[in-house]
Order: sequence, then C-alpha cells, then structure tokens
Amino acid sequence: MRQVRHSLARSLLDADCARRSVRRAALAFLFAVAAFAMPAQAVIFCRLHDEFDDGKVVRQSQENDQRVKALKAELEAVRKQLLRLKERDFIALFGEKTDKPGKTYALPCFEWRAIALSGIMPADPKKRRRHTDFYVVGDFAGLEVYYGNDGESPMTWLLYFRVGEDFTSLKDAADLEKRLAWDRARLEFFNAWLERRMVQVFPYEVDEAAMRKLYSGEESLDVRERLRAWIAAGERLGLTLKKSIRHGRASDAAAYRWLRPDGTLAREAYHGLGYSGDDLPPTHFYHYYHNADGKYYPHRESYSTTGHNIISGWRWRRPGGALIQSQGGDTKTRPCPTGWSWYDETNHSIRYESDDNGDAIPDWVAEKFDMEGKGRRPLSLDESWAIHPELVPEIARIPGDFQPRLIIRRRSGPKPLPPPPWAGQETTAPADPREAPAPSATGQAPDERTGIPVSIIGFLTGALAVVLVWMLAWCLRRRRNV
Repeated sequence: MRQVRHSLARSLLDADCARRSVRRAALAFLFAVAAFAMPAQAVIFCRLHDEFDDGKVVRQSQENDQRVKALKAELEAVRKQLLRLKERDFIALFGEKTDKPGKTYALPCFEWRAIALSGIMPADPKKRRRHTDFYVVGDFAGLEVYYGNDGESPMTWLLYFRVGEDFTSLKDAADLEKRLAWDRARLEFFNAWLERRMVQVFPYEVDEAAMRKLYSGEESLDVRERLRAWIAAGERLGLTLKKSIRHGRASDAAAYRWLRPDGTLAREAYHGLGYSGDDLPPTHFYHYYHNADGKYYPHRESYSTTGHNIISGWRWRRPGGALIQSQGGDTKTRPCPTGWSWYDETNHSIRYESDDNGDAIPDWVAEKFDMEGKGRRPLSLDESWAIHPELVPEIARIPGDFQPRLIIRRRSGPKPLPPPPWAGQETTAPADPREAPAPSATGQAPDERTGIPVSIIGFLTGALAVVLVWMLAWCLRRRRNV
C-alpha cells in the first residue's frame, strides 16, 4: 500500500510539473510570436550600395583625414537646414521626383555610406506613408530623400554628384587627393546653387533684428533680462517688490511679487519648472488685472517650457480667465513664436496659424489646433493674422500697449552663381558595356532598397529564442529532479 501511495504521489507531481512546463513553453512561444508580429521596429540600419568606391577606403578617409571631416561637417550643416522642410518644399526647390539611373551619380567621399532610420511605424498600415524619392539638382547633382511615416517630413537625405570623364573612383588611398578636390569643388557649387534657389523659392524671412527689438526690455525673451526690466519698471510704477522663497526651503528659487499701493497683486515672477538651486531665474511671468475683491485674474502670462531660460509661450486672458490669444514655439532657434491661436469670448478657438517647415512664417490656418492637422488649409502671407494684426477681429484683440506680431522682410536678391567647376567638360557618365544599370530605389522603403539592412527586430528575436531554449531546458531539468 505504501508503495502504491508513493507511486501515485510521484505521478501527480510529474503531471503537475509537466503542466507547468507546458505553460512556460507556451508563454515563451507567445512572446516569440508577439516579437515577430510587432508592427514597429526600433531602428533600421541600412548600408548604402556604392557603385564606384571601395567602402574600406572611404571609411578610413572619413575617420582619419581632417579635410574629409571638415567637408563632412559642412555638409551636415546643410543637411540640418533642409531637414526642416517638407516634401512640397523639396519639390519646389528641385522639381518633381525622378528615377535615379545607375552608374550616373556618386556619393561624395565625405557622405554617409550607411544610415540609421527610425523603425517606429503606426499600427495602421494606411498611416505608413514613408517613401524614398530622388531629385535632380541642376545638371551636376542629385538628392535622395527618405520621408517618414507622414510621407511629408524627411528623416534624412543624401547628396550625390553626377560623374563625368574627370571623375576618379576612390579605390585606393592614392586616389583621395584627386577625388577630394573633385568633391570639394562640387560641394562649393552646390552650396552656392542652393543658397540662390532658397532665395527664389522662399523670398521672405523673419526679420530677427526687428523681432529682438520687439521682444526686449520687459518683453525680453531672456528671463534674466526680463527680470531686471521688471524690477526697474516696478520702481518706476510705484509698485512694492516682495521677494520670498517660493517653496519655503533655502535651496529653492526665489519668487517675486509686485504689489500696488492698495495691496493688490500687480505682477508675479517665479521659477516654475521644478528645479532647485540658489541662482535659478524665474521662468513664469504674470500680469494681473486690478481687482479690489481679492481675486487674482492673470491678464498676461509669459513662460518658459524648455529649461533654456528663454520665454517660449504666451497667453492673454480676459478678466474672468477666458483666453484672448496664445502663442508658442521654439524661440531658441528664432526669436518669435511658431504657433498662434485666437479665441472668442466663450474661450473657443476661432483661428490657429502654424509653421511646419522651420522658417517661423505661418504656412497653415485652421479653426483650432489639431495634432494631425485636420481641417487646415494653406495660408497666404496677406491673410495671416500673425503678420497683419490689424486683421484680427475686435473680440480677439489684446488690450494694452504691447501688440504681438510677426515681422518679416523680403530676402536680398539671389547672388549670381560662380562658374561651375566642370565648365567645358563632359558631365555624362562614360558608358561601360560590361555593367548593366543598377535598379532604381525610388519609392522603396529604406529596408527594401539595394544594400544590407539590419534591424533591432533581429536582436530581439534572437534574444527571445535564447530565453525560450533556456526555459525549456530548465523545465526538463526540474522534471528530472522531482
């Protein structure tokens, strides 16, 4: 009987261990399936197909030659400038997209030979609108632009130069001198060509000198300069300044309050970003309506949201707290807002103007702000309330002396182009009967084009496979020990 009970208990233990092993294995399998089924990848690495140069020689020159590094940095500055643009701007600058013919365009010796793109994609396939387009630049260069999920914003772009009879492939270190001179001359001409074209396509720009003058003194974007101006203005207006520690601890930032002769609060400034320190300047500035009932209604709010000690947002309110106007944007790049909103007496938005290509000039108008841009339409300069505050209806106008506005100016005329470095030379690539043209990559996703793509998904899948094998081995070992 004792032997029967022992056998029965062992059978029950084996069955329980088997059930747990199956559950663990099933759980690991589900994790692996989830990894394969994920709609988003973290990063997509893509090594570019180079039709002319030896990749090892290019990499060594980019790592060791200071002249190549300097040209690479120069190109990166241009890349950063163009990455603020949208697809419509690239078309306006360079014309409609086209196929990139094989054996015709070469990457400069200082251009990337591999790129890393965001692999995060929306779960909805209809919202995955990324694509890659090639644009011809005059008769000497080309741009390959990688657009993101919205199909409009570039993730990165690559510069190519059209090859000719004087072109030297970078196959050996001895080829660098001639190739570097060839690439440098074309980069200088490309920069001059682009500067001229930008003036033609975007004839207006923000008048930064006038904007800095508008936002100076008590309206300064610099919070320390604004604080000094407020202290001087308080003395001039007969206000009493009271300084205190906002949170009651010696390490916290000071708060400033200006009181009228009747004791009501007129102005206030304090640090509102949550940092602690002895020398933290105020980041939030408030003007208050004069109310004898003891209730404080902000008339105007100016605040920093970036931590760079620069004002980046404004709100104007009615006596009851309803908004009149609000503005905000990246004022570190340019001394002006990039988004403007106007409201009616019921605190409902009646108009929203926004810039989306980095020049701070509004491109779109809608009734209200929307993350996806629903309901917006293109905005002409003549219709912009930000540029022409006289167009703002009475219900959305700001009382007082300070009237915010965007001041723009026409760019100076385009400079004449210097003579191209290939003047009088053949720019068409020599025919090579031994090699067929490479297939076009236009319109393909970056991980579908010629090259060797690698993504984080491979690493995750391998890691999950290792975990799965380990769990199965652990379950089998546990079963043997029972």
